[in-house]
Amino acid sequence: MDLKELTTFLAAADAGSITRASERLDISSVSVMNRINSLEEALQVRLFVRTNHGVRLTAAGESFYQSTKELLQQADRAVARARKIEAEGEKVIRIGTSVMRPCRELVDLWERAAGPDDDLQIEIVSFSDKRESLSTLLSSSDSLVDCFLSPCDSLQWQQEYGILLLRHLPCRVGVPRSNPLSAKKSLTWEDLDGETLMLITSGFSPVMKRMADDIRRDHPHIHLADIPYYYDTGVFNRAVQMGFLTETLDIWKEAHPSLVVLPAEWDYAMPYGIVYPKEPRRPVRQFIDKIARLLEAEGVRP
Repeated sequence: MDLKELTTFLAAADAGSITRASERLDISSVSVMNRINSLEEALQVRLFVRTNHGVRLTAAGESFYQSTKELLQQADRAVARARKIEAEGEKVIRIGTSVMRPCRELVDLWERAAGPDDDLQIEIVSFSDKRESLSTLLSSSDSLVDCFLSPCDSLQWQQEYGILLLRHLPCRVGVPRSNPLSAKKSLTWEDLDGETLMLITSGFSPVMKRMADDIRRDHPHIHLADIPYYYDTGVFNRAVQMGFLTETLDIWKEAHPSLVVLPAEWDYAMPYGIVYPKEPRRPVRQFIDKIARLLEAEGVRP
């Protein structure tokens, strides 16, 4: 299976005819048939039904058509981005953004840090908060993201990535609106007795481990439920559906409309900063260094 086979498959599906596909691609009908046969053989799937009036996609072919079209569109975008970066001397900084890790503060920092003659440009790139996406977001050779803002207490991230700490965010409690506690202004330890509190899996986050250890030792009537590795909207959906409380942060106040974010009488706080590759491209290193100098000049001491 190669690019020519995929583009020929799309052309035949769009044209509904081997002959018309050959005319569009400026190759022979035999070549079109050979490429389609080769693709079907490689996939072990029949993609077309051949008739006297042309060809039409099978059910499997319809599914493969949509996936192939999306794949080639992504490839075109990746090529366009690569050419743009090369044309601009790799001066584009690709800032990642997601529901749980919004980029607005980082963009604001850069606007204050950039000098009048600075030629670095920023590009906002969306990414998923799912574990499989986050775990390789900066480490893969073809990553489309140079940096992003995030809570950064992860032991894995501290080992694998560079982190510029901005501040510590107080840990809060997310309360489903259906829970009477949601009407309170703040929560005490006694308020949490008998409730189930969702926390990041112990051992993954030192802050969450300390919180879990303290609760097990000093507040045994609070039940704990594990959050596996990372927060995403699925975690908040589960909290609302199960009626659980969850540890959360002020930056996630708007992440789920059915959760109220409240302070609690504890002193746990989550480090928060810019996450970037251990060995960033030179422009990314310049970008991070300029922001670090800005923070120093403004007297920021995380």
